[in-house]
Amino acid sequence: MRRAVSAESLRTEHFQRAVELLERVPAAEREKATRVVGDVLLAQAEERVASVSPALVDMRCAMHGANAETARIESIAPIEALRRGANGVEERAVLSVLLARHMAGLAARVDGAGVLRRTLPGLDWMEFTGPYAPYAAARSALAPDDRAPLDAVLTETAVTAPSPSAECAVRVLRGVLPAPEAASSRAPAAAISVACNVEGLQRSVLGRWVAIMTGYALVRGLAHAVGRMVFSWRRPATITLEGDALRLVGHSELAGRTLQTFDVRFPLAQIAEIHREARYPHLPAAISIVALGTGFTLGARAVIEGAGAVYFPLVGLGLGLIVGGFVFDLLLRALLPGLRGRVRLRVRSVGAKAMVLGDLPIGELDRLLDALDARSGVSPAATRRPGSRSGAGVPARRPASEAAASRAS
Repeated sequence: MRRAVSAESLRTEHFQRAVELLERVPAAEREKATRVVGDVLLAQAEERVASVSPALVDMRCAMHGANAETARIESIAPIEALRRGANGVEERAVLSVLLARHMAGLAARVDGAGVLRRTLPGLDWMEFTGPYAPYAAARSALAPDDRAPLDAVLTETAVTAPSPSAECAVRVLRGVLPAPEAASSRAPAAAISVACNVEGLQRSVLGRWVAIMTGYALVRGLAHAVGRMVFSWRRPATITLEGDALRLVGHSELAGRTLQTFDVRFPLAQIAEIHREARYPHLPAAISIVALGTGFTLGARAVIEGAGAVYFPLVGLGLGLIVGGFVFDLLLRALLPGLRGRVRLRVRSVGAKAMVLGDLPIGELDRLLDALDARSGVSPAATRRPGSRSGAGVPARRPASEAAASRAS
């Protein structure tokens, strides 16, 4: 049974006490606990759930060679506290410090910064709701040199918020809000980064049709779904605008272990196409039409047959089907606008196949494309599709403002 978490706020002295306790633990044990706690709490933050799964804790312990007694000091066992839920400020502070150290380690790795960027909204939620405070722990418990890569990620990652006040509140939560005079005099950021997932190379139209007709697309989709859900197969990456090139850095991982790392650069002068698209933009309209048509057809038929047979339950069923079709359409119109947020990006260099990136947040991607337009001063060359946004077409040059206006969807 999960015990109630103490409501006492975590303060600097609690984090300093946690650091003192952890320093008494052998380095190897401390490293194992850091990895287990970091992996599990990042998953909790990403899912935004109140408690962690004991099965996930067991899996991460087996992966990193830890157990319930790993890094135990005095009466505090971090792994056991993680499993049942931290109770008291000491346990919460220890787990917060371990999470902060794990975050700093990810930020210092080229292939780990993208993973951290993707999880920041969940970490914002965790910092705000508790019981852990990873940002406060990082500021209080990490040395300046260890904290620098983490601060860089927190500062450079865009904040998606409904208003400037909300964005300011999130940045204050992260502890990276600059002073007003510093913000006004600060030079533009040298690099703009967006976290994403690498889906692979773009297949030709003929190849896609062959895959659909032969069933290979279905088998491939099922295999990818099983790999993601069962074996945690992922290819997280970060696409960054650095100087005169787009840089894609990431890695492939299976069950939390890195299999391969990659670092690909696309010089702006050699980019033939950049295309942003929302998958299946006409799908809501198609579903709505099918629902309305099916409900009205079946409902009208039931009403006519019920009226002819003087069987009022059948008439009621028919009226329910008609009304249900309209209600489903209204719900679809009300809910789907709130489901926007992530799109795909296709990048192609001259003489090469296009690389497809998925799961990109719209706000951050638009910021990257706007910066790309401003830096290259070119207009879109790609053909637009419904729900898509294209940019960075190299051949035809225009002013950046005209290029941005021409690709606004």
